[in-house]
Amino acid sequence: MKFACFTYMKFSELANVYDEIGKARNDSARVKLLVDTFKRSSGDTLKAVAHFSFGELVPPELNGQLGIGPGAIRKEIAELADKDASEIDDEVRETGDMSEVAAQYGDGKDTLNVDEPWHLL
Repeated sequence: MKFACFTYMKFSELANVYDEIGKARNDSARVKLLVDTFKRSSGDTLKAVAHFSFGELVPPELNGQLGIGPGAIRKEIAELADKDASEIDDEVRETGDMSEVAAQYGDGKDTLNVDEPWHLL
């Protein structure tokens, strides 16, 4: 089976891959999903996908220099949602996933490519 190569991949597409990996029943299914994504990615997109998959939000040489912690992220989500930070804390506790809470308050636009935050940061 041939896949289209991602020169640019929407961040939402990568998030969908991670959702599928989370739902996979075993390690070999998870590995296959990730390998398929790597095979379909190229250039800067592949580099960004690989780092994001390892949980690296910034290039390793910058790690720890941004000073952005969970509290700052929750504060920004609260501002975006026009809510009190404690309400966002409650939602994060309920879901167990800050990214799930953040996604609820996105504007629905699907314009971010995977390699863009990597270059920005």
